[in-house]
Amino acid sequence: MRNGEVPGREYLFVSREKMEDDISGGKFIEHGEFKGHLYGTSAESVKTVINAGSVCIINPHYQAIKALRTPQLKPYIIHIKPPLFDDLKMTRVSANAISSFDETSSRGFSVCIKFL
Repeated sequence: MRNGEVPGREYLFVSREKMEDDISGGKFIEHGEFKGHLYGTSAESVKTVINAGSVCIINPHYQAIKALRTPQLKPYIIHIKPPLFDDLKMTRVSANAISSFDETSSRGFSVCIKFL
């Protein structure tokens, strides 16, 4: 967990063994590993949102997009083109932006292109 994260709000935190069991059981629409930690988007949580009549907006890893294109999910995929890097850097520096991705980093900002 990172500073400020609350279990059940940003993420559900489980043991690595439970996560591996759930991955093997096909309980995620996408999953992966980052910096030694497993993550995934629960198929059940997405179904719950959809069945409640709401729109589920997710931000999967770009390599997971192909796997998400199923008749059950029927996703809308939106690609957002970022500004030129120099323009992005200027706006982040002028806004005194700091990276919330890695609190131990001394970087002033980071660039992360995400897909909905």
